[in-house]
Amino acid sequence: GPVPHSPFNVEVYPLKVSLLGEDINSPRPHVVLKDRPFHFIIALDDPHNKPVVVPPQALTVRLVGPARPRARVSTPTTSGRYPVTFTPTQNGEYKLQVYLYDSGLLPEPKLISVILLPHIAEVTLSHPLIARSSEPVSCTIPLVTVNGDPYSPVKPDQLTIKIDTPYTDKSGEPLTASITQKPDAPGQYDVTSEAPLKPGDYFVVPLLEGTPLLDAALPLVVVGDVSAPHCEVYVPRYITHDKIPFDIVVIAKDDQDRVVPFCDTIFVATITPVPSPLPTSDAHSPDAPPADLPIQTAPEPVKVTLEHIKDGQYHINWTPSHCPGDYEVNITLNDTPVGASPFSVSATLIASAPHSLMEVVTVLTVTARVFVFANKEERKKHGGDKIEIFVRKTGEQENIYPLIVKDNEDGSYTVTWIHDKGGAGEFEVSATINQQPVFNSPLYYYAAK
Repeated sequence: GPVPHSPFNVEVYPLKVSLLGEDINSPRPHVVLKDRPFHFIIALDDPHNKPVVVPPQALTVRLVGPARPRARVSTPTTSGRYPVTFTPTQNGEYKLQVYLYDSGLLPEPKLISVILLPHIAEVTLSHPLIARSSEPVSCTIPLVTVNGDPYSPVKPDQLTIKIDTPYTDKSGEPLTASITQKPDAPGQYDVTSEAPLKPGDYFVVPLLEGTPLLDAALPLVVVGDVSAPHCEVYVPRYITHDKIPFDIVVIAKDDQDRVVPFCDTIFVATITPVPSPLPTSDAHSPDAPPADLPIQTAPEPVKVTLEHIKDGQYHINWTPSHCPGDYEVNITLNDTPVGASPFSVSATLIASAPHSLMEVVTVLTVTARVFVFANKEERKKHGGDKIEIFVRKTGEQENIYPLIVKDNEDGSYTVTWIHDKGGAGEFEVSATINQQPVFNSPLYYYAAK
């Protein structure tokens, strides 16, 4: 018999179908890492925008293209929203259609352009990416797959580059640049910015259709002009004749203390011998020299241009004209002193411990002096030697005072201490030069308490 209340009035509404997901609706080709899935969502709504629920198994997605990957429709976590996953295996264009019980829901198939992104190996640079602020960025980066093959896009215009800062520029937009493959070097790409960049730290990001090719951006440092006051200069204060010739080194830096690793900076070293003081004449002394002392002529300075070694380091290998002797070394850049220029350098003889002497004086304090000789007859007139002085109670090994030796810079060295340790008795003072004992070391003094 008839069902109660039948017949029924049934209104059939058209089903609204939408495909959700930023990638599937992008006007650009979708870039997906090879062997990684492609995701989007099927949204079913009635004309009043209320979700429509159907059994997930009633929905199917079919793709036609260079290959026919299978698409899987998952159980929705939100009413009327059905996640879909498929993994493309080849580059190209795919036509996608959604079916409900074998009935196509889209007025016409959705066209998807897929570019499979190979696994790019981590970029290893032989030198950091560095550019000058006075000219557009110009550098080269390698792009190689994990298999070691040079990477080349299907179409050159699919590969782009952006140069970004940690905070971007004032407009908030990345700085534009171009990237082109070297014709004679597969996998090597030249990057050039449209305009010079301000000094600072940047990131270089290669993109394939807007998708980063690398897991980590490449750091780029833009340096300013070389600043003479900020450069580092290494000049030894003392140099013994066994270490001659020796290096004077300058590291080029900008006003932000960034190393400027280019080779076109011209540093000039002016080296001037410092004349020794003439003896003074004393007419009342029987040993006075003649009244007419010889007139010393001003020594001629020597100018030398430093050579670039590597990465912003410049040097000269210098041999003093006289040893012993004092020199003034002035490093300049465009006539501006570099670093803490000028520097004083003393070329000295080698200290000879067996020919050197020590004295110990005790009054209210104890003072030990070492007089350094280069040989049996010639006393040194410069400092810079390694002198150590030790105080021990006679017969014991423990050094009872941590002594800091003063370099008098005239070939003598002094240390003074108050005897307040070790009690009464005899004490031994020993001295070494370059770990060799001084000629008359050790000496002894007696303490009453």
